[in-house]
Amino acid sequence: MKILYAFFGVVGFFVVAIIPWFSLCYISETFIVKLDQAGILLGYFLSCLSVVIGVYAWIRRKDIRKWFSRSKFQNVGEPFDVPEENVEAIIIPVSPHKEQPEWILRWLKPKHVSFLYSAKSQATAEELANEFSRPPFNIEFYPNAKDIELGKYMLGSVDKPELSKIQVQVFIARLIDLGIPANKIFIDTTAGTVPMSIGAFQMAEEMGISSIYVVGTQDRFIKNPKKRSHGNPVFISNRIDKI
Repeated sequence: MKILYAFFGVVGFFVVAIIPWFSLCYISETFIVKLDQAGILLGYFLSCLSVVIGVYAWIRRKDIRKWFSRSKFQNVGEPFDVPEENVEAIIIPVSPHKEQPEWILRWLKPKHVSFLYSAKSQATAEELANEFSRPPFNIEFYPNAKDIELGKYMLGSVDKPELSKIQVQVFIARLIDLGIPANKIFIDTTAGTVPMSIGAFQMAEEMGISSIYVVGTQDRFIKNPKKRSHGNPVFISNRIDKI
């Protein structure tokens, strides 16, 4: 069957090649000259278009580079084995269940944390900020427990990724203003709603920040955050080496 297909392919190629040759025998010389002139004009037009595209690409080179960069997720699933001293800050979406964010606070040991929370997870975020801002953890929370109690930076909706995206941008910008290098800031995408995680991840990609996910090892859940073995952090997108 393959030989038959090859035979028909060769025959088809010769037919396509011969037809134009026979056609040219019956085309007037004047028409051929005009066709040649049209080809020259087309070539000139394409050359000018290439120059315009080249100039535009140079002017917008940063945007183009940014687009190509964010369309590639670096080292998906790679173990998150960053030393504690290089984990300066983590932005964490919070759900009403505290096991996952508590595991991150206990075992990844960030110095700065911002919670992405809603009305449903407000009490959980406040409780964690209260507990882990004290010794022996001494984590700096922004917003802190008091601000969370007052609803500062609380998401108006957990179903709109753009709201999470804007909030994460505010948190990242603040951390960078504090002098924290971008390659020591991480975005968690584990808890919260799917739109919350999507918004957080999108902003992480746009700002060149690494994003992570904590895989629960107990039937895919973290049942006891006081046990390190109940969680396994991995990269969703590793941007550490790109800074």
